[in-house]
Amino acid sequence: MTLISNLMQLQGYPYGGQAQWAEASTFADFPEGQFGQWLASQDSLTQRLKALELGFEVQVVGESMQQMPATRVEALDNPNVWVREVILRLNDEPWVFARTVIPQALLHACGVDFTQLGKRPLGEILFATTPFEQGSLSFTRHAPQAHLLDLLDELGIERQTLWGRRRPFHYDNQVLTVAETFLPAAGQYLQAHS
Repeated sequence: MTLISNLMQLQGYPYGGQAQWAEASTFADFPEGQFGQWLASQDSLTQRLKALELGFEVQVVGESMQQMPATRVEALDNPNVWVREVILRLNDEPWVFARTVIPQALLHACGVDFTQLGKRPLGEILFATTPFEQGSLSFTRHAPQAHLLDLLDELGIERQTLWGRRRPFHYDNQVLTVAETFLPAAGQYLQAHS
């Protein structure tokens, strides 16, 4: 059975959503080398991955309207949000798990229907000529017991600590957030090519 067909059977959506985010300076062991540079880069991760020319693909894990708890930062004034989770793959391997939380008021902003992206990467829109203003990156280390790492179990990858980053994109008093977690294949490749 191929990886593509395995991905179609993922059952844990939504995987992300629970992490402690902080500035890079708060981590004594923040990655160095090329991996650290990619983790802290302000440009489009989609474009960086495509530039490697290793067969970039987007696999949609799940997307739906959800209600965020009032205590969550994504909830803002309206707890109804569109949650989209995807895996960015290179060479048929999962490299990055990405989770996007979009307030209901932004679903059709800027002439874009975010509910109809399909396999189109969100980065192509956010880093194009749109009125979204990028906020600052924050970072986390997902411990092996985190729910997000249930995804690794379903992909047949050994659980391990993973680095993630999150960035807000502001538009019209609303905030869309994108969180990206670098999966083992990405970390291994970038560390080997530092």
